[in-house]
Formats: sequence, C-alpha cells, structure tokens
Amino acid sequence: TAVEYDFKTIQNIDCYNTDFCVKVRHGMRYWNMTVQWWLHHYIYPNAPFRAYALRAGWTMLISAYWHGLHAGYYLSFLTIPLCIAAESAMEASVRARLGPKGQNIFDWIHWFLKMRAYDYMCMGFVLLKASDTIYYWSSIYFVIHIIAVVCIGVGQVMKG
Repeated sequence: TAVEYDFKTIQNIDCYNTDFCVKVRHGMRYWNMTVQWWLHHYIYPNAPFRAYALRAGWTMLISAYWHGLHAGYYLSFLTIPLCIAAESAMEASVRARLGPKGQNIFDWIHWFLKMRAYDYMCMGFVLLKASDTIYYWSSIYFVIHIIAVVCIGVGQVMKG
C-alpha cells in the first residue's frame, strides 16, 4: 500500500504561531514540531515523575540532550519549566479574575514577557558554555528567572 504524506508530516515550525501565541508552553509546540511531537508522545508520559513541573523538566532535559552536550542548552531548556510554572500561576490567580478587557491586557503583557523569555533563553544556544551563559544572564540580573519566581510567588499568595 502506498503511504501518503502531506505538508503536516514534515512541517517543523509554525513561524506565525511561534511568534504570536501568548504562552511559552504553546510557543514550544510550534517550534521544532516533529521533535516536540516525539517528546510529547514518548518522553513526557513516561517521565519518572507525576508532578507536571518535574515531568516538564525531565522532558526539557531530554530535549537538551537531543540538541547536544553544550551546557547552554541545558540552562536554557531547564528554564522553560520555570517559565511555564510562572505563567500557569499567573493565569490561575490573576487572569482568571479579570474581565474580557483585563484578560486582553494580561495576554499582551504575557506575550511580551514570553518573547523576552525566548530572547533570554536563546543566549544559551548562542553562547553554548555555562560560564558564558551565566555571565550574560547575571549581567542582566537573571531578570527572567526573577520575574518567573515573583510570578509564582504572587500566584501562590493570590491563590491562598
């Protein structure tokens, strides 16, 4: 029997949705889509953890290994679960309480921060070495890490 393929079979990036989706989580799905599909179907469900953040961290660890042995990959990929936890905390505690106009403003801010997080994490791929990546991140005061931790904290306070 003949196997039929279409563009979706080999599509590896959805440029528009990578740039214009609101969430870090969704942006990851639109980038390197064939690898993301594989990770989602084979690594994430078989992670040795049940907690979402740990499963996501495990999946990103495997993804970093998939990319290579440069420490910058690991630093960047392991920042993703922190960003996802922050966005989840803010969505549940802040966005859920807003009206339509407030949610629209929230989404614009969220999108802006997502793009800055991508800029920030990209440096691990550009610089490759852990020392260079950490030196750069320290020069901008680990801003994305700090924002993410603050968002998680605000989410916890507002949830309780």
